[in-house]
Amino acid sequence: MRKRRRGKRYKIVSLNIMPRRSAHLGKRYKVVNKFKFVRSITVLLIILIAIIALITSVVNKVTGTTEEEKVAESMPQNKSENITQEVTSNGVRAIDNTEEENKVQTLIDSIKQTNNLNEDNFAFFYRNIDTGANYLFNENKFFTAASTVKVPLSMLYYDKIRNGELTEESTLIYGKDDYEAGSGTTDYTYSVGDSIPISFLMEQAIINSDNTATNILIDGIGKEEYRRQIAKYSNRTLPDEFFNSNITSAGYADDVIRYLAEHQSDYAKLIEDMKKSSNGEYLKAQIPDYEVAHKYGDYEGNIHDYGIIYGKNTYLIGVFTSGVPNAKALIEDIGKRVVDTVESE
Repeated sequence: MRKRRRGKRYKIVSLNIMPRRSAHLGKRYKVVNKFKFVRSITVLLIILIAIIALITSVVNKVTGTTEEEKVAESMPQNKSENITQEVTSNGVRAIDNTEEENKVQTLIDSIKQTNNLNEDNFAFFYRNIDTGANYLFNENKFFTAASTVKVPLSMLYYDKIRNGELTEESTLIYGKDDYEAGSGTTDYTYSVGDSIPISFLMEQAIINSDNTATNILIDGIGKEEYRRQIAKYSNRTLPDEFFNSNITSAGYADDVIRYLAEHQSDYAKLIEDMKKSSNGEYLKAQIPDYEVAHKYGDYEGNIHDYGIIYGKNTYLIGVFTSGVPNAKALIEDIGKRVVDTVESE
């Protein structure tokens, strides 16, 4: 009887306790495994998000650089640029820049050959403000500037008036060494020692190319100082001679007239005076239907003209000559032929 009881107690313990322990451990293992699985998924998701963020950052950086390069490439840089505008601000279809530049270059090459022009006696620039096309020949050759300097000189005074340093009623003294023969009425209107309004002097210098008025304006700033100041209208490296003598080049003149054209509201009166100058000669002679704001120069065989032509587009043209026969007629011919060439279909 005792043996049976012991055996029965042993069997009860074996049947009741061991299965319960096994069931408890199984549930614990399931919970632990589930936790490990969730944690693994979470870690993987974090890694995946980090990778995506890194890739996105790299792509954005590359794309951004590409866009900047595209913008930079679209900006006018030099005459080899090739941009086409279907319609300009005037409603006129603009030709491809390179095609326009090639047309002008072909024309100038022909004119050079016909008139025995070369790098010693001739320089030229052309620029279309609406399309950005431009062509320069012999741009670094310096010539005696003659009266072409009156444009940047006048620009200095308009800058000073706009900045409040001067007013149009401000006056300058007619010095004893300022008289110089030429056109204009300064010497007939005033006497040495008189105070002359700046507005009068600038009109005379531009409209009538009055040398006496110009000399008074130069003295008002200083002969060396005004040369230093007019250099600001160009980003070119100018020779030392530029700062102590009256010389110019097609490259420098192109920069000056482009600055003027791009800031017309600042120099409205100057541009109106330039339209009245020269009595219809030089660049404007053969294109009477177009407004031309320009300034010629003529001194000891150095005959030039440069300015803004308001045609179907806005053109900047400059012609510079030294010792060229019939240079004035040549400039008149070039003005018309360039406009005809670029406006032809």
